[in-house]
Amino acid sequence: MFRNLYLSLNPTRTLEISQHLLSLQRLELASMGLKELPNDFGQLTPNIRSINLNFNSIKDLRPLLNIKRLNEVLLAGNKLERLRANAMVLGKLETLTKLDWRDNPISLRFYAPTSENRVMSLRQKPAEEQLTDRFVLPNGDVDVDSQHLSRLDYETRIRRRVTEMMLANLCRNLRELDGLPFDKTRVLVKDDVWERLMFLGIIQRKQPEKMDDETN
Repeated sequence: MFRNLYLSLNPTRTLEISQHLLSLQRLELASMGLKELPNDFGQLTPNIRSINLNFNSIKDLRPLLNIKRLNEVLLAGNKLERLRANAMVLGKLETLTKLDWRDNPISLRFYAPTSENRVMSLRQKPAEEQLTDRFVLPNGDVDVDSQHLSRLDYETRIRRRVTEMMLANLCRNLRELDGLPFDKTRVLVKDDVWERLMFLGIIQRKQPEKMDDETN
């Protein structure tokens, strides 16, 4: 049985899987015109570690549920709009360490244009995968991102912060977001935005553990 499957550029609106693919660990479905994944996708491919869904038209991530050890999800250039619903799905992928959902309505204008990041990456030594993988956006540059963030309008800056805080709270093992290191310490500073999210129930305040003598 095969572990890697590359289907990118094969045009289709829907994906049909007729059997369980239990040995599949890496799946590439980029730039296919996909509007959705099958409802039972996660049940049929439960052992995927990495999936590339870049440059499609996907709106709903619920089909990814039931994949037990998924650690890399690439979703750049899709039609994801519902932040809370899709973040809740990602939060159930307990092994998720890398997420890229740039160029979606959900992350509109959060980052510097891809072309700007590509120029910066070429000034340094690009990673080998960036030279060979045509279906993956280049990594971001921390300095470029910091400059871009300082130029963002207030509304967009708050939307990005809310998005990052929600992911930090739900995706406990996330280490890389949108081509950049994901710094939870910075994201989860307890300011007015944090308080608002806690009020809305998006962030849960940790309950203090009871002492043994209090339970007796």
